[in-house]
Amino acid sequence: ILTHLRPSESMMGEIRKGVRVDGTLVVPSEFRILRETREGIELKLVIHSGLNRVVRKMMEQYDIEIVRLRRTRVGPISLAGVSSGQWRDLTSGEVAGLYAAVGLNDTERDADR
Repeated sequence: ILTHLRPSESMMGEIRKGVRVDGTLVVPSEFRILRETREGIELKLVIHSGLNRVVRKMMEQYDIEIVRLRRTRVGPISLAGVSSGQWRDLTSGEVAGLYAAVGLNDTERDADR
């Protein structure tokens, strides 16, 4: 997350405790300031929720304007090296990781092929 507003420590603490979004309490597993650059303040937010626009809604509640939002990971899949608008095939290990993340075993995975 890139923003121009540096969140206060009390605001950071409140967000770390959880933010209610669309009736669901979203508790980040990590929320911290990464660095300050000429462009603004870079924040890192790690959540395990797939709610629609959840990051924007969380920041909106604290009047933190998002200048740029970049997803770097989706579940066990890292997006490092994949440019915006591009795609790549998943490795077999990534596919196995996705099945494991949703609680399916190898037998169920092989039956889907």
